[in-house]
Amino acid sequence: MADAVYTQGQRAIELLRLLHHSHGWVTIEELSVEFGESRATTIRIFAMLRRDFEVVITYHRSPQDSPPGYYSIDDWGLFDRQRVLTV
Repeated sequence: MADAVYTQGQRAIELLRLLHHSHGWVTIEELSVEFGESRATTIRIFAMLRRDFEVVITYHRSPQDSPPGYYSIDDWGLFDRQRVLTV
């Protein structure tokens, strides 16, 4: 069980890094493909980051239909931003 938690935590950190470096407009589908997980898994990890680590991830809608919008990390919660990005 400890390995599963560690793996899930590592994947969460990988998602934070990817999200931080995904400049420009990105959909959940594009993010999931780049992350290498299903859309549902990516959404579950977002929820875990919000619930367990108090990370604030916001989806910003585009004023038009295209491009669709983008995600941003508005609060890194319990994570140290600098440490996550340099490790």
